[in-house]
Amino acid sequence: MAQVELAARVRTESGKGAARQLRREGWIPAVVYGHDFPTTAVAVEAKAFSRVAPDGHLTGLLQLNIAGEGTPEANPTVVLKEVQRHPVSGAFFSIDFHRIVLTELLRVTVPLTLTGEPAGLRLGGILEHILHAVEVECLPTAIPDHMEVDVSGLGIGDNVHIGDLEVPEGVTVLLPREEVVAVLAPPAKVEEVVVPVAAVAAVEEEEKEPEVIGKGKPKEAEEEEEEEK
Repeated sequence: MAQVELAARVRTESGKGAARQLRREGWIPAVVYGHDFPTTAVAVEAKAFSRVAPDGHLTGLLQLNIAGEGTPEANPTVVLKEVQRHPVSGAFFSIDFHRIVLTELLRVTVPLTLTGEPAGLRLGGILEHILHAVEVECLPTAIPDHMEVDVSGLGIGDNVHIGDLEVPEGVTVLLPREEVVAVLAPPAKVEEVVVPVAAVAAVEEEEKEPEVIGKGKPKEAEEEEEEEK
């Protein structure tokens, strides 16, 4: 995995007021910590960070090029630990960077990407992507950008498990092998509505031509009236 560089500068002032001023100037307050180094308060340019992690997520490594005095290491290798965003505007609010050692294992979350078109789709199957990411353990230099899940062989009712994944060398998946990643579900059934026979008969009776009232008398009634006269 390629290592991404990101410029940063040391923060000399702390507090909410100083953080708000940084944001107005186009910077994001951040901290760097980990591996017995003192926590360092830094700031990164908002536009530069948005190019590196547009949605606030980054699986791989970052090299922070920190300018200014007061940091124990000018170019630490870090991973993105946590990003906070403004609840209304969505702007990046603060960032936590975790310092790492390239020779030590670490745990990261890697996205899972589905590839291929299941054969069962042509028969009406519905592809359900259940697990979108997986936690793995590996050396920092072996972190995959993502892991692909081939679903082209799925028929209706078939699924893909963690044990079916092609895991890169040096990477250990920290989930049970039987965990389901994706499934091709059968097509949705259209339920047939059964109408009772009595209800059908009632409808047919209502559809018969109604009796016309007050529009002339029956012939038998007219004959009886003539006899009475």
